Amino acid sequence: AERTSTNADLTQRREIDIEFDVHYADGTKNLKATNTIISGSSAGSRMANGSACTTSENKPQWRFHGNRKIVDFSINASNDIVDRYALATGLSKTPDTYHNKYLEFIMRDPAQVATYFTISGTGLPNGTRTTYIAVSPRVLRDDARFAGQPGNIVDWRNIDSFRFCQVSTSNGVFEDISTANCTVNGVSQPAIGAFNNTDPAVADTNFNNRFGMALGATYTVKVYNDSGWATVNGVASSTPIATLNYTLGNLPYSAATLSAVGAEKYPNLTGGTVTTVVGSEDTSVKLARQMRDKTAFNLDFTWVAPASGLPDGTRYAVGSAFYFVQGPTPSAVAPSTWPRSRQLNLYYPAPTATSFSMNQAALNSNIATPNFGQLELQFTNRNGNIGRIQVTMD
Repeated sequence: AERTSTNADLTQRREIDIEFDVHYADGTKNLKATNTIISGSSAGSRMANGSACTTSENKPQWRFHGNRKIVDFSINASNDIVDRYALATGLSKTPDTYHNKYLEFIMRDPAQVATYFTISGTGLPNGTRTTYIAVSPRVLRDDARFAGQPGNIVDWRNIDSFRFCQVSTSNGVFEDISTANCTVNGVSQPAIGAFNNTDPAVADTNFNNRFGMALGATYTVKVYNDSGWATVNGVASSTPIATLNYTLGNLPYSAATLSAVGAEKYPNLTGGTVTTVVGSEDTSVKLARQMRDKTAFNLDFTWVAPASGLPDGTRYAVGSAFYFVQGPTPSAVAPSTWPRSRQLNLYYPAPTATSFSMNQAALNSNIATPNFGQLELQFTNRNGNIGRIQVTMD
């Protein structure tokens, strides 16, 4: 697209929206990436926090203008394999493996200007629930009205993703904005799809039959900076500070294709030292003990790189690895209650790495009793698809 406009100060600006492909040396691709460049004056532009630019420039050279959005919003098309263990013993749970296939609706607010957002679009309607509401991690952490409710984590980071308000305190089903009672029922993860399937083919069937997500679907995201989240249907009297329209460019891959025996597109965790999990029952017992003891330790593990050739012709590369433990704080009434504290140690191995060493610090004093632990290796094709190998203990 190309636009020519006259600014309020009568200066001229020319804008061009460009689309391009990026081919990385590790074999991954970012296809149909977009950006906007401008020539002329930047007068009237908005900054990341929504305020007007006070230092505009006027010159003929082309330069990047950015997307002029006050928040970062994206949709990840995700596939997981989850290996399950009991935190109390380190032994395998039954069933021992889950396959998940879902979309993640990720909003991050580095400028810290938004308190919640609403979203509607193809595949989200579920009976009378057509528009969902998601609350900022800053609100979940700091607002007294969320104290002790699901999602009240005392050490949320400002850059963590917003979380959707749910129907009840534990079911993870999102409520419509007209009836959502966020401060009573709390929030759940920002993901919609097929979870906890023991058969990857069933994950495909459940995702395809239950949801109407489709390539090219448009989602309308309205961003707010008031307290409309705090009362039932409070958003009805609120005015958004920004409205975004997002077109879905990727769907999760076929879980059955990714998991096909002998041609797996997921990485496989293998071997390793003291606290490697998959492939050794004794190793998982040791890792569970480390999580319960809350002490510092080293975590070394290796994996087999995923097979090349994803269904869309792209390939996975290593995105990140993390070790995560969560548990109630000393002020929580019982181990299953809130508030909770979490410790996330995040690492970035090389894109083509097949091994990594993590130095784990002792858990922070806010975690009274760990009740969930996770080791994750995340792969990305850099184009909106995420593949995860997860080891969970609860």
